[in-house]
Amino acid sequence: MGKNTNQLCLFKEISGKKVHVDFGGELSSDSGILLIREFIEKQDIVDKIVRLLPDHRNQGYIQHRTKELLTQRVLQIIAGYEDGNDCNSLRNDPAFKTGCNKTLDTDDALASQSTMCRFEHRIDPRTLILLSRL
Repeated sequence: MGKNTNQLCLFKEISGKKVHVDFGGELSSDSGILLIREFIEKQDIVDKIVRLLPDHRNQGYIQHRTKELLTQRVLQIIAGYEDGNDCNSLRNDPAFKTGCNKTLDTDDALASQSTMCRFEHRIDPRTLILLSRL
């Protein structure tokens, strides 16, 4: 005990801010999400999928970009939150917000259950074929 094991700058910066793990302040039981985010970004998985997903929404009214929605959904599923209705309780979770490259203080909440449901239903049979080839 008594040994300081703080490891600063372990994670990639978000909006020019350093991300480090500490105890206190905003808490989450899902801090492993930060490691998963690092892996997903290094593998370029989300970007490859986003390029295949249709987005016919009016760009002027969009609050959550496709990449953010997909990242949020992937992280939630990996963390064991399979149901889209978990989005409502996790929208302001510090680990998930950080995992989706949002800052805790300045950025809005993540997508709600209804937004995630609409996102999931945008995928048509043609897109499923493209995703299976990827």
